[in-house]
Amino acid sequence: MNKKELRNKYKAIAKAITDKDKKSDIITDIVFDLVKDYKIIGLYASMDDEVKTDSLINRLLKNGNSVFLPKVEGSNLSFYQILSLDELNVTGKFQIREPNIINPLKSPLEAIIIPGICFDMNKYRIGHGMGYFDKFLSNKEVRKIGVCFDELINDTFIPYNDYDVKMDIIVTDKRVIK
Repeated sequence: MNKKELRNKYKAIAKAITDKDKKSDIITDIVFDLVKDYKIIGLYASMDDEVKTDSLINRLLKNGNSVFLPKVEGSNLSFYQILSLDELNVTGKFQIREPNIINPLKSPLEAIIIPGICFDMNKYRIGHGMGYFDKFLSNKEVRKIGVCFDELINDTFIPYNDYDVKMDIIVTDKRVIK
């Protein structure tokens, strides 16, 4: 299957998952333990069929971590610090929750939690096809943690190109792929 076919297949699988909140809580516990000691962490504001991140964001903020979320600016992602989920607004052409443009990222991220429509056992991902995360992550030294529901792991090969960025670790509700 090519990327487009895989994207369509796994979008349908994600829509059919019924216990996303419970599975997200399991993933949140694992990811929190992995990143709680990093000072500067990048995350994403989850959409309907993705691992829910609000609880993780709140836990990291309470833990004293600096939390940065992406905003689509042209063909790039820029990260901005948030101090509360109240600082997110539904904006942009994708109508996703994005941070206010107040505190831009000035130091490198130490860890970043990345969504995907699906991942494979080689730690490659298929996103929404725009390449925002891959472009942002290229040539950056940061711990890359992919998160998804276990049903979204493709046990076979995902086709990838030179510009696709491999994750360091993938966390699902049933396993951690290192």
